[in-house]
Amino acid sequence: MPDIGKNEAYPGFIPNHNHGSVNYTSVDDGHVHQYLFVTSPAIQGQGGGHVHYYDVYTTVDDGHKHQIKGFNQPAPGY
Repeated sequence: MPDIGKNEAYPGFIPNHNHGSVNYTSVDDGHVHQYLFVTSPAIQGQGGGHVHYYDVYTTVDDGHKHQIKGFNQPAPGY
């Protein structure tokens, strides 16, 4: 069976997909945070493209943590 990528299987908008990663920040002021980056499923725009809402949480290090929220840049056709 040949490999089929998401663009061949579902041209254009991919319903219900999301993204995530786990990584580390740079070392600043003598400490580093591990962070979890998770997006929402795709939010479809009127032009057929999509965006993702994201939440980023860090571990507690040096007595504090960070949280970042936002939207990514729209995919073509948004």
